[in-house]
Amino acid sequence: MAEDIYVCGEEDYYVHVGGSNLYYGILTPLNRFYQYLKSEHSGLLQNYVFWVVFTLILMIAYLWRVM
Repeated sequence: MAEDIYVCGEEDYYVHVGGSNLYYGILTPLNRFYQYLKSEHSGLLQNYVFWVVFTLILMIAYLWRVM
């Protein structure tokens, strides 16, 4: 099956991009930011719902004040 895929005449070794290298240019400069986000990630749905509702309340209050 893999032989049927056309890869522009390149060898499979040269076409393959490793997952660890795919986002290297994005993750490296922003490493401190991503480490902070990973530490804040709890996986609890209640936390995410709280932040979504809190953000919506702030946006509605701001828009109501401006308009």
